[in-house]
Amino acid sequence: MPDAAHAGAADVVACKEITAEKDRLACFDRTIGGLAEDLKKSDGFSLFGLFGNGGKATADKDFGAGKGTPAVPGGEVPAVTQITAKLASIGFGADGKPIFVLDNGQVWRSQEPAKIRLNGDGSDQATVKRSMLGLGYLMRVNDLGYDVSVTRER
Repeated sequence: MPDAAHAGAADVVACKEITAEKDRLACFDRTIGGLAEDLKKSDGFSLFGLFGNGGKATADKDFGAGKGTPAVPGGEVPAVTQITAKLASIGFGADGKPIFVLDNGQVWRSQEPAKIRLNGDGSDQATVKRSMLGLGYLMRVNDLGYDVSVTRER
């Protein structure tokens, strides 16, 4: 991490130690204002210099795994917004909810009971995309008319 990022993080932590509520709030406001300015001036680094693309997945293998690509100064890295892969198998957890294994090695668990219709000929495809609000992931199998809420297991 860049030195400025360490300094910014240290300033935030120092504010937490202030016991007087009004002074603590003023410290946070001042510190966050400085971090916001640093971010505007930065070369593609996001908060604390961790990810240049806001931590978005930039490779299919990272999609849904909470991984981003390290910042590249001045670089613009396109984010992966969905993946499509062949469905290798479907199992069921102890809770009766489906577990999907894709041919790329990813494993996704349904967050809800779901009935999935398969072609049965090995041509089954799954498309995983971010939910509309970006708070989770949705899977559609064989382009049927509905999506299933999923989380990535592996």
